Amino acid sequence: MDNNKKIYGKWLPWDEILAIPFLIFSRVRGKNIRTLLHEKILKAQKIAEVTEVTIKDRDEYLLEYESLDNFFAIHFRNIEKSRNHTFEGMIDYCLNQYKRESFRNLTASRIVILEENFLKGAEKTLKLYFLLDKKVHRKLVLKDILIGENTETKLKKFLTDKRFIDENQNLIVDNKSLFIRLHKLLQDEAYINTEYNANTIMDIMDREYNSIFDKGTFSRAIARSLSDSEKKMQEELLKALKIKD
Repeated sequence: MDNNKKIYGKWLPWDEILAIPFLIFSRVRGKNIRTLLHEKILKAQKIAEVTEVTIKDRDEYLLEYESLDNFFAIHFRNIEKSRNHTFEGMIDYCLNQYKRESFRNLTASRIVILEENFLKGAEKTLKLYFLLDKKVHRKLVLKDILIGENTETKLKKFLTDKRFIDENQNLIVDNKSLFIRLHKLLQDEAYINTEYNANTIMDIMDREYNSIFDKGTFSRAIARSLSDSEKKMQEELLKALKIKD
């Protein structure tokens, strides 16, 4: 399919008659294409501002962005690849392409269709552009809150050797209280950044060990006194963490 058919579709004689009222309305409202495009830019920016973007989201947005084939997207991506233009410069380039196309097609129906295609394409393209431009927000993992060189590696080796977790880091013990207290020890001994509260640590443990650590269990575990065997295990963990590679 050539570009004309992609933009305008199949032409029918009565399209010209139907397009005239839209052209008249467009002129009466007094907004030129630059003003209308600016409104689309603001709308796309507002959507992006209130949308949180995860790594998974970003990958999906990128695939969608690269597959867009509307008039605006094709020209916007072409000028973006040069990386020598400001955002305003890229918008000016797209507007110039629009004007060149509109001068080549002076029929009423084609001007109406071109404008609609251009503005709808701009809104969709720019929304994805701004979403991709945002800093990616990802959920914290254990490594993010641990302090010290190779602390995560040493911790997980210890937990695996003691058969708390399997090779896929899944929790395999029923005694969650003991497991929680080991992580509380890490915070008390400054192996976990003290800026993170118990709720954050609990959420990270849920994801890290593919289990659920509810607030009640967490609170009871921390309040419980340690047995001699548990004290010995905690000493072994601290010793393991201090071993230099």
